[in-house]
Amino acid sequence: MLWTKLHIPQPKKNVVHRPNLFEKLNEGFHRKLILISATAGYGKTTLLSDWIHRNNIPAVWYSVDQSDNDPGEFLTSIIKGIQTIHARTGNDAMEILNSPMSASLEYVVGIMMNDILALKKEFILVFDDLHLISSEEVFRILNYIIEHKPRQLKIAILTRSDPPLSIARFRSQNELLEIRSEELSFTQSDIAEFFNKKLRLGLSGEDLSLLEQKTEGWIAGLQLTAISLQGKENIPEYIQAIAGDNRYIMDYLIEEVLNNLDHETREFLLRTSILEKLSAPLCDKALQKNNSQLLLESLDRNNMFIVPLDNERIWYRYHHLFGVLLEQRLRIRNKEIIPDLHHRASLWFEENNMLIHAIEHAIKAGNT
Repeated sequence: MLWTKLHIPQPKKNVVHRPNLFEKLNEGFHRKLILISATAGYGKTTLLSDWIHRNNIPAVWYSVDQSDNDPGEFLTSIIKGIQTIHARTGNDAMEILNSPMSASLEYVVGIMMNDILALKKEFILVFDDLHLISSEEVFRILNYIIEHKPRQLKIAILTRSDPPLSIARFRSQNELLEIRSEELSFTQSDIAEFFNKKLRLGLSGEDLSLLEQKTEGWIAGLQLTAISLQGKENIPEYIQAIAGDNRYIMDYLIEEVLNNLDHETREFLLRTSILEKLSAPLCDKALQKNNSQLLLESLDRNNMFIVPLDNERIWYRYHHLFGVLLEQRLRIRNKEIIPDLHHRASLWFEENNMLIHAIEHAIKAGNT
């Protein structure tokens, strides 16, 4: 295996420390599971590694990749990771894994747990990028580990989408600490610290407020904006013009988000980008589909830059920068279908007595 997979990331020079989130993590240390779930660029890895380093917490950091979908390899990596801080822990379990004799993986986990139970000090096992796991068997083993772990073992999961574990039950038992994009997003004071204290750009309060409004606190977007500001003379004017078609922001979203989606989801995102707000019936009408509810729920579950507008998860909107990128990509690839999308959206709003929206889409469709 690559030993770099077990390397704890070092906090970067200009990291913004998050004391409020550190307090939450301190609380989560005493629960069964810490779950940090958000899409790309929200600082999941930075937050947890900074917390670990600042508190000198013994930690095993496991950077998951797609090769870890083999249950045996998955367990082997966990044991080797633990042995980086407790050299003999898991020797018997490893011997069983390497033996030609067959044994259930739960039995191997039990042997490993008994070793951990004998340890005097607590430590945390971090699974970074768990969204790269698709194996049901691996998730079954991980769920078993979380369920039966001794108090010495703490577990944290960093992921772009919620894993198929017993999340709801852990939550109901108050055994789950969750941190999601809303809390990870930079506040205006965080933005001020990053741009003015760390980067010494001397932005005004108005500039900082506009940055918060345009990026919605999305950390990668703020970092890419900082790169874009280098050498700019009229910074306020440049900040005013920032959008999802900014070269750096566009490249990041295309590489980290759009290119990793299946065809149906990507087309759904692009075609619904003409809508300021989304609901399943509206999307079904505009796209002539019948599964928009499933797609919206999947986007929400996978933290795909989609923002719920009500508690019932009926209406949504896209993150502003992401929405601009999607609409820009749609105009490049399928400009000819845009009038029809607006026309069908207009019909839906008219049928549902939302006449202002119906008129807006009719005008954009050219129905004047």
